[in-house]
Amino acid sequence: MLSSHAISAQATVKLPLEASDDTPWQDLADVVSSPDVLTGPTDLNQWYEQCVDPFELEEIPPEWNDFGYAVVSNYDLLNVTSGLCLDFVSCAFQNCIWPTPEGIDSFPDFPIWDFDTNQIRSPHALLPGTGDDFLAAVLSEEAEPFHNFPARVVNPRVVADIVHAVNFARTNEIGITVKVNGHSYFGSSSARKTLLVKMSTYYPKYDDLGSLMECLDYETELEEDSANYMACALASARGKNAILRVGGGSFFDHAYRAVSVTWNQNPENANKYHLVGGGAGSVSAAGGWMASGGLSGTTGMRMYGIGIDQVLHLEMVLPSGTHVRFGPSEWDEAPGMITPQTTQVTGFCNYQWEMPEEDWEWTECTGDDADIDFDELWFAVRGGGGGTWGIVTSLHYQLHDYPGELYLMSNQPGIFAGYEELAADINAVYTLTLLYVRFALGFLYQPSSMNVTEAESRGCNSAKTFGLNPFVPTTLFCYGSSGPKLIEAWAEYISGDEQLAALTAAGAPDDFIAILPTLFQLPELTAPSYADFGIFSSSFDPLWNHQGRIPDNPKASLVPFIDGFPSLADSTNTHFPLRVVEEQFDALTELITIDTLYAGDGQLIYATGGAIPYADDGLNALSPTRRFAAFQKAVNNETTRSRYYELFYSDADMSAPFPGQACHNHAHVYEMGPLKDDWTRACSLDWPQATREELCIAQGENFWGTENLARLETFKDVIDPDGIFLCAAGIGYSNPAVEDETFDSEGSLGSFPKEESEDEEAVPDVAVARQESPGDGED
Repeated sequence: MLSSHAISAQATVKLPLEASDDTPWQDLADVVSSPDVLTGPTDLNQWYEQCVDPFELEEIPPEWNDFGYAVVSNYDLLNVTSGLCLDFVSCAFQNCIWPTPEGIDSFPDFPIWDFDTNQIRSPHALLPGTGDDFLAAVLSEEAEPFHNFPARVVNPRVVADIVHAVNFARTNEIGITVKVNGHSYFGSSSARKTLLVKMSTYYPKYDDLGSLMECLDYETELEEDSANYMACALASARGKNAILRVGGGSFFDHAYRAVSVTWNQNPENANKYHLVGGGAGSVSAAGGWMASGGLSGTTGMRMYGIGIDQVLHLEMVLPSGTHVRFGPSEWDEAPGMITPQTTQVTGFCNYQWEMPEEDWEWTECTGDDADIDFDELWFAVRGGGGGTWGIVTSLHYQLHDYPGELYLMSNQPGIFAGYEELAADINAVYTLTLLYVRFALGFLYQPSSMNVTEAESRGCNSAKTFGLNPFVPTTLFCYGSSGPKLIEAWAEYISGDEQLAALTAAGAPDDFIAILPTLFQLPELTAPSYADFGIFSSSFDPLWNHQGRIPDNPKASLVPFIDGFPSLADSTNTHFPLRVVEEQFDALTELITIDTLYAGDGQLIYATGGAIPYADDGLNALSPTRRFAAFQKAVNNETTRSRYYELFYSDADMSAPFPGQACHNHAHVYEMGPLKDDWTRACSLDWPQATREELCIAQGENFWGTENLARLETFKDVIDPDGIFLCAAGIGYSNPAVEDETFDSEGSLGSFPKEESEDEEAVPDVAVARQESPGDGED
């Protein structure tokens, strides 16, 4: 018997509307602000030259480096004249999968998964000589139905360009896709024969001097009901003293500089501030990153909440073409919450959108606009996914008081040199790993058990950089006193009587035990802020540091690539609920230890928890699972994933609304939830996608949870009845099933490895692993 969770999967949905051959593009060209605003039609040779050719290596490197990267940065691809480059080249094809129709067999033959070594080689480079064959295949008649290129690109300079584009698309029944830099694992930044609005080329970024405003005297200095006044009023109610306005074309390299460089380094400014944002400098500050939730593992989301929790006021163009701004105007204090609960959202309309910005008039919305439900718009835009509700033209973020210096805390597995033989002693390796996992989860989620305060614990953050294997170097981003406290807490913990007895019983030598308290040490690398670390650190590998900008990570690649795997799996961001850490600590830590040593899954976690459950304003679309998660972790082995699900859902009422599981910031277009009738069982990757969609919890429910999804779908029909804004993995988007061979481990470049059965008798390789650079990513 199917549960209620089949409803959304079986609902009628639509694909993005395609432009016709006789679309009157000149009508749009006649009304935009300058000739360079509208570009196209798509030139595939130009796309290849600008977006693909940079990935072709001149020669095969004698040894792949740790990442196997061709040095291609999103900063390089950002403003090419075609406007077509995406973070992942394969997203130029539908569903970000290389096309493999019958007759096309000339795509480059390089393994993204090497079955001989069971390791990734390189999804980031074309091998020498493959480019010509690849281009020929792209240009072939057989490949054309798989193309995901827009019909035209709009590069707006002013808001009038956006309004004209939306009105034109609606009149001519053409879908609109939205891109800032193209950081979408779903490929949602482009769609076949749509009108692409690319915000980052010319649109204002508001990152110059003056975009940061202190709110200390806002009631006397600002006009009531102005955007700055409303943003400051809400910031003040939250105990914050400053705001930052970012533009629709801004990315975090701009936003961080405005705070940490332009403001904080100005000696005339007495107060210093801190911005919570994404880890990649090339990720948009007002686009899909925020709209999908906004992970902030490098900049303190465990202290302050995630991206959507920082938003104070929004300005956007709706699917109707109406230019609006809106934000909370009434709120209630809630015991135990660090953010007041929003009770009313007030919005205004600008009917002077063709005028320069200084001449705009924000007034009460009239006519059909009088019915805009700004409460629901506030709910949907913050967490309900980007490219779905309209186009954000600017927003205001709250800023936090400066939290102190940033410590890049790393464990030091080099202390184990000389103890290589110990790796063959599974008892000692297992015991130390178990103790390390217990410490890590205790420090982060049960700090009192480690004699650590909540504030000290929350000061340490991780953007999938902190691992659960003591033999592998990993990193925590710790602010203020949290870094030194981590060192102290580890030394005290591992020297405890219970831990010493366990290690001794496992056969660990006394001299080995004696060095364990030094596993964490004060780092050589500290910085005033994450921006300073990224821009000015001379020790940062130039492979990642692009001309002194905030690091671009992950860098551009040929295929979506998450946690060491091509991202077609359902496992890229399994969320571990806080309640499981609290209620089943022993069982969880034991399973994670086995997972880390035997299953070969990702060892790095994205640490959430902390303040995130208490930063909720009560009116956003983040799923309950994401809000109340302790951390995310890659679990690529299906059997292991089911074992985790047994811990998560064994006592759940499976006829109740599903709470969600996946992270909309980092997932793939084929992401599915567990089985509809048994949440403790993972959806099998061996099934055809059509079968997966029939038997497994639908993608939307997996992202937002059953109740949030229903609310978002209802509002989508109201705010965008014509379906102008549909994009991959967004509300209302159809996720068409694919042929079985797409999931063949020996198939195309879009395939991923078949899962191997666990061999729990094997000796784990504890010395070899790869550390990812932080990436907080959807555009």
